Amino acid sequence: RLAFAPGPLPEPSAEPVEGPVRPPLEPSAEHRAEAESLVRGVRDEELREIVAKTVACGLAAAEYNRSVW
Repeated sequence: RLAFAPGPLPEPSAEPVEGPVRPPLEPSAEHRAEAESLVRGVRDEELREIVAKTVACGLAAAEYNRSVW
């Protein structure tokens, strides 16, 4: 079960992050299909698309053992 709750966002860091720049994660077709299956019950179409994209990125990140950002 997934729930979203409004709340304050953390302040961005003033200092640049050092280290190698990794390319953004690109979820596979399988990640997107699984995400769409998981969010099927979300009634609002726009919200369902946003949540599906977020879930697909999370699935890809978990597979590669790294953070989404």
